[in-house]
Amino acid sequence: MWRSTTAVGLFVSLAAGTACEVGYPVIIETKVRATIDVSRFQSVLVAGFVTADFDSVDTNEEMVRLLRSQLKSKSRLRVIDADAPPIASGLITDAAYWKKVGEEHREPLIVTGTVAFERFDELQPMRAEARVSDPVTGSGRMHNVPMLDDRARFVLEPTFTFVDGSTGAVLYSRSFREEILYRPNENVPPLSAFFDLMDRLLPDFLAIVGHQAFYGQRILLK
Repeated sequence: MWRSTTAVGLFVSLAAGTACEVGYPVIIETKVRATIDVSRFQSVLVAGFVTADFDSVDTNEEMVRLLRSQLKSKSRLRVIDADAPPIASGLITDAAYWKKVGEEHREPLIVTGTVAFERFDELQPMRAEARVSDPVTGSGRMHNVPMLDDRARFVLEPTFTFVDGSTGAVLYSRSFREEILYRPNENVPPLSAFFDLMDRLLPDFLAIVGHQAFYGQRILLK
Protein backbone atom coordinates (compact mmCIF):
# COMPACT_ATOMS: atom_id res chain seq x y z
CA MET A 1 0.00 0.00 0.00
CA TRP A 2 2.87 2.38 0.85
CA ARG A 3 4.59 1.72 -2.48
CA SER A 4 1.39 2.40 -4.41
CA THR A 5 0.76 5.70 -2.60
CA THR A 6 4.35 6.81 -3.12
CA ALA A 7 4.22 6.02 -6.86
CA VAL A 8 1.00 8.00 -7.28
CA GLY A 9 2.46 10.95 -5.37
CA LEU A 10 5.60 10.91 -7.51
CA PHE A 11 3.56 10.85 -10.71
CA VAL A 12 1.44 13.80 -9.58
CA SER A 13 4.57 15.78 -8.65
CA LEU A 14 6.18 15.15 -12.05
CA ALA A 15 2.98 16.03 -13.89
CA ALA A 16 2.64 19.27 -11.94
CA GLY A 17 6.27 20.16 -12.64
CA THR A 18 5.84 19.48 -16.35
CA ALA A 19 2.67 21.57 -16.50
CA CYS A 20 4.58 24.56 -15.10
CA GLU A 21 7.33 24.34 -17.72
CA VAL A 22 7.01 26.49 -20.83
CA GLY A 23 7.86 25.10 -24.24
CA TYR A 24 8.88 26.93 -27.39
CA PRO A 25 8.91 25.71 -31.01
CA VAL A 26 12.20 25.03 -32.79
CA ILE A 27 12.56 24.28 -36.50
CA ILE A 28 14.67 21.17 -37.10
CA GLU A 29 16.41 20.72 -40.47
CA THR A 30 17.10 17.22 -41.84
CA LYS A 31 19.43 17.05 -44.85
CA VAL A 32 19.38 14.22 -47.42
CA ARG A 33 22.33 13.83 -49.77
CA ALA A 34 21.80 13.44 -53.53
CA THR A 35 21.76 9.91 -54.94
CA ILE A 36 24.31 10.72 -57.66
CA ASP A 37 27.20 13.19 -57.61
CA VAL A 38 26.44 15.99 -60.07
CA SER A 39 29.13 18.40 -58.86
CA ARG A 40 31.12 18.14 -62.11
CA PHE A 41 28.14 19.16 -64.25
CA GLN A 42 27.26 22.77 -64.93
CA SER A 43 24.03 22.15 -66.81
CA VAL A 44 21.26 19.59 -67.27
CA LEU A 45 19.38 18.61 -70.41
CA VAL A 46 15.97 16.99 -70.04
CA ALA A 47 15.82 15.08 -73.31
CA GLY A 48 12.95 13.14 -74.86
CA PHE A 49 11.25 10.12 -73.32
CA VAL A 50 10.00 6.84 -74.70
CA THR A 51 6.21 7.08 -74.41
CA ALA A 52 3.08 5.13 -75.24
CA ASP A 53 0.20 6.84 -77.02
CA PHE A 54 -2.40 8.50 -74.80
CA ASP A 55 -5.16 10.32 -76.63
CA SER A 56 -5.53 13.45 -74.52
CA VAL A 57 -2.08 13.91 -72.93
CA ASP A 58 1.28 14.32 -74.67
CA THR A 59 3.22 12.57 -71.90
CA ASN A 60 6.62 13.32 -73.41
CA GLU A 61 5.97 17.05 -73.75
CA GLU A 62 4.38 17.37 -70.31
CA MET A 63 7.13 15.36 -68.61
CA VAL A 64 9.90 17.42 -70.21
CA ARG A 65 8.17 20.69 -69.37
CA LEU A 66 7.49 19.74 -65.75
CA LEU A 67 10.97 18.40 -65.01
CA ARG A 68 12.62 21.46 -66.53
CA SER A 69 10.45 23.76 -64.47
CA GLN A 70 11.29 21.91 -61.25
CA LEU A 71 15.02 21.78 -61.99
CA LYS A 72 15.10 25.51 -62.77
CA SER A 73 13.65 26.38 -59.37
CA LYS A 74 15.19 23.67 -57.18
CA SER A 75 18.56 22.75 -58.70
CA ARG A 76 21.85 24.60 -59.02
CA LEU A 77 22.28 23.24 -62.56
CA ARG A 78 21.52 25.45 -65.54
CA VAL A 79 18.60 23.96 -67.44
CA ILE A 80 19.08 23.77 -71.19
CA ASP A 81 16.06 24.69 -73.32
CA ALA A 82 16.19 22.56 -76.46
CA ASP A 83 13.86 20.47 -78.57
CA ALA A 84 13.04 17.18 -76.87
CA PRO A 85 10.92 14.96 -79.13
CA PRO A 86 10.02 11.40 -78.05
CA ILE A 87 12.86 8.94 -78.55
CA ALA A 88 13.02 5.30 -79.62
CA SER A 89 13.43 2.76 -76.83
CA GLY A 90 16.76 1.52 -78.20
CA LEU A 91 18.39 4.91 -77.68
CA ILE A 92 18.15 4.98 -73.88
CA THR A 93 21.33 2.95 -73.43
CA ASP A 94 23.01 4.01 -76.71
CA ALA A 95 26.22 5.63 -75.41
CA ALA A 96 27.30 6.86 -78.85
CA TYR A 97 24.00 8.68 -79.37
CA TRP A 98 24.06 10.41 -75.98
CA LYS A 99 27.73 11.32 -76.32
CA LYS A 100 26.89 13.10 -79.57
CA VAL A 101 23.97 14.88 -77.87
CA GLY A 102 26.29 15.82 -75.03
CA GLU A 103 28.87 17.31 -77.39
CA GLU A 104 26.20 19.52 -78.90
CA HIS A 105 25.31 20.95 -75.48
CA ARG A 106 28.71 21.15 -73.74
CA GLU A 107 28.51 17.83 -71.97
CA PRO A 108 25.59 18.28 -69.56
CA LEU A 109 23.88 15.82 -67.28
CA ILE A 110 21.17 14.27 -69.48
CA VAL A 111 17.80 13.09 -68.18
CA THR A 112 15.78 10.68 -70.31
CA GLY A 113 13.78 7.49 -69.78
CA THR A 114 10.33 6.03 -70.35
CA VAL A 115 6.83 7.16 -69.39
CA ALA A 116 3.67 5.03 -69.29
CA PHE A 117 0.40 6.74 -68.38
CA GLU A 118 -2.90 4.86 -68.53
CA ARG A 119 -6.52 5.20 -67.50
CA PHE A 120 -8.68 2.28 -66.39
CA ASP A 121 -12.46 2.46 -65.87
CA GLU A 122 -13.48 0.08 -63.10
CA LEU A 123 -16.52 -0.97 -61.16
CA GLN A 124 -15.92 -0.82 -57.41
CA PRO A 125 -18.28 -2.61 -54.95
CA MET A 126 -19.99 -0.34 -52.46
CA ARG A 127 -23.05 -0.26 -50.22
CA ALA A 128 -25.70 2.47 -50.27
CA GLU A 129 -29.00 3.11 -48.52
CA ALA A 130 -32.08 2.44 -50.61
CA ARG A 131 -35.78 2.24 -49.80
CA VAL A 132 -37.11 -1.28 -50.29
CA SER A 133 -40.93 -1.57 -50.58
CA ASP A 134 -43.03 -4.54 -49.59
CA PRO A 135 -44.93 -5.67 -52.75
CA VAL A 136 -48.04 -6.58 -50.70
CA THR A 137 -48.44 -3.74 -48.22
CA GLY A 138 -46.61 -1.08 -50.17
CA SER A 139 -44.74 0.00 -47.06
CA GLY A 140 -41.01 0.34 -47.22
CA ARG A 141 -37.90 0.56 -45.11
CA MET A 142 -34.35 1.81 -45.68
CA HIS A 143 -31.78 -0.93 -46.24
CA ASN A 144 -28.10 -1.07 -47.09
CA VAL A 145 -27.91 -2.67 -50.51
CA PRO A 146 -24.82 -3.67 -52.50
CA MET A 147 -24.09 -1.56 -55.59
CA LEU A 148 -21.34 -1.04 -58.13
CA ASP A 149 -19.65 2.36 -58.44
CA ASP A 150 -17.93 3.30 -61.71
CA ARG A 151 -14.54 4.90 -61.04
CA ALA A 152 -11.53 6.07 -63.05
CA ARG A 153 -8.07 4.81 -62.09
CA PHE A 154 -4.98 6.52 -63.51
CA VAL A 155 -1.58 4.83 -63.37
CA LEU A 156 1.76 6.56 -64.02
CA GLU A 157 4.94 4.51 -64.45
CA PRO A 158 8.03 6.55 -65.35
CA THR A 159 11.65 5.42 -65.42
CA PHE A 160 14.21 8.22 -65.11
CA THR A 161 17.62 7.54 -66.64
CA PHE A 162 20.56 9.86 -65.97
CA VAL A 163 23.33 9.96 -68.57
CA ASP A 164 26.82 11.47 -68.50
CA GLY A 165 26.89 13.84 -71.47
CA SER A 166 30.68 13.60 -71.76
CA THR A 167 30.78 9.81 -72.25
CA GLY A 168 27.19 8.79 -73.04
CA ALA A 169 27.27 6.29 -70.16
CA VAL A 170 24.26 5.70 -67.95
CA LEU A 171 24.96 6.96 -64.42
CA TYR A 172 21.75 5.90 -62.71
CA SER A 173 18.24 4.69 -63.50
CA ARG A 174 15.19 4.38 -61.28
CA SER A 175 11.58 3.35 -61.90
CA PHE A 176 8.47 4.60 -60.12
CA ARG A 177 4.80 3.65 -60.03
CA GLU A 178 1.94 5.76 -58.72
CA GLU A 179 -1.81 5.39 -59.13
CA ILE A 180 -4.86 7.37 -58.11
CA LEU A 181 -8.57 6.58 -58.08
CA TYR A 182 -11.30 9.14 -58.74
CA ARG A 183 -15.06 8.95 -58.35
CA PRO A 184 -17.15 9.56 -61.50
CA ASN A 185 -18.67 12.79 -60.22
CA GLU A 186 -15.19 14.34 -59.82
CA ASN A 187 -14.74 14.48 -63.62
CA VAL A 188 -10.96 14.87 -63.36
CA PRO A 189 -9.28 15.51 -66.75
CA PRO A 190 -6.40 13.14 -67.58
CA LEU A 191 -3.88 16.00 -67.58
CA SER A 192 -4.89 16.95 -64.01
CA ALA A 193 -4.48 13.32 -62.96
CA PHE A 194 -1.02 13.30 -64.56
CA PHE A 195 0.02 16.35 -62.50
CA ASP A 196 -1.49 14.90 -59.32
CA LEU A 197 0.61 11.77 -59.76
CA MET A 198 3.76 13.70 -60.65
CA ASP A 199 3.38 15.78 -57.47
CA ARG A 200 3.98 12.56 -55.54
CA LEU A 201 7.08 11.63 -57.56
CA LEU A 202 8.87 14.97 -57.85
CA PRO A 203 10.49 15.00 -54.38
CA ASP A 204 12.09 11.61 -55.08
CA PHE A 205 13.19 12.71 -58.55
CA LEU A 206 14.80 15.91 -57.22
CA ALA A 207 16.54 13.97 -54.44
CA ILE A 208 18.46 12.02 -57.09
CA VAL A 209 20.26 15.10 -58.45
CA GLY A 210 20.37 17.50 -55.52
CA HIS A 211 20.64 17.67 -51.76
CA GLN A 212 17.26 18.05 -50.11
CA ALA A 213 16.37 19.62 -46.79
CA PHE A 214 13.24 18.71 -44.85
CA TYR A 215 11.98 20.86 -42.01
CA GLY A 216 9.93 19.89 -38.99
CA GLN A 217 8.89 21.55 -35.76
CA ARG A 218 9.86 20.36 -32.28
CA ILE A 219 8.84 21.74 -28.90
CA LEU A 220 11.72 22.35 -26.47
CA LEU A 221 11.14 23.01 -22.78
CA LYS A 222 12.73 26.05 -21.17
